[in-house]
Amino acid sequence: DDLLFDCEIADCALLPRTFWISCDSKPRCALEEVAKQIFHHHVPDINHYTYDPTQSGAEWWVQIRPSPPAGRYSMLAHNDNDDGKDMSKRGICFHWDKDEDLRLLTDGQLYVHPHVSTVTYLTDIGSPTMVVENAVVDISTGKLREEPKGNLSLKKSSFLSWPRRNKHLSFDGRFLHAAPSDLMEEGVFERQTTATVV
Repeated sequence: DDLLFDCEIADCALLPRTFWISCDSKPRCALEEVAKQIFHHHVPDINHYTYDPTQSGAEWWVQIRPSPPAGRYSMLAHNDNDDGKDMSKRGICFHWDKDEDLRLLTDGQLYVHPHVSTVTYLTDIGSPTMVVENAVVDISTGKLREEPKGNLSLKKSSFLSWPRRNKHLSFDGRFLHAAPSDLMEEGVFERQTTATVV
């Protein structure tokens, strides 16, 4: 399968963490073709939506768990200082999609989110995606929220999306989300490992 092969290549630790395809560029691989189709699915008609095609497109990346031997998280596992946990085997921790470079340049004071965040599942096996309607920026003021660290309010709405081959999930790009491995059913990680090796 071309998509799964492209995923293994894109997950290599020697390549950038993320990739960009502008909406008017020619795709370089099957994954970029999918990213471009997803962009046009969510922004179908330039006559209806106002945007600059030369500045608009999709940032994309892959997450493979367990990470293949040359994969980003297998190669980083040797340098992992997170209480001895192996990055190549655990799920994806809670995070907000954002422009990481801008956040770092502003000492964490500027969070620029995509309009839409998406997850596209290429297999039936893996952790579910959990989305929590919790934005890091107060939508009414545009300023960073002043919440105590580690205090994720349980009053927020949330939902889970379980992996299914070719399933596509989209949600507000400002929302907190993760794919926690502890939500996987018993034995799924082992089946996932077997499926990856075969």
